[in-house]
Amino acid sequence: MLDGLKTSTKEVLDKIQITKSVLLNPAYDLHKIIDNELDFFLGAVFAQIIDRYTIFCLNKKIKLTPGERSKINRTLFSKADEIKKVIVKRLGHNP
Repeated sequence: MLDGLKTSTKEVLDKIQITKSVLLNPAYDLHKIIDNELDFFLGAVFAQIIDRYTIFCLNKKIKLTPGERSKINRTLFSKADEIKKVIVKRLGHNP
């Protein structure tokens, strides 16, 4: 289970530049409502990881119990500081 989460996290973070180009596209005017870009990216990354991990489970026919899902979420969110540092490193100090 946790290997799938690690893989999903790596895949999302490896594509953070693509995420940046989509979310900060001037045509969408999101810059007008985003107060903190780094936290905005952290939320987007969490959403992508959860989505990718859900697809991983579906493809592997893994049915998580509520307890397992809670453990996965705790594991993911416990890495918030680490993930945030990766985002800063890959996007620079000012995403």
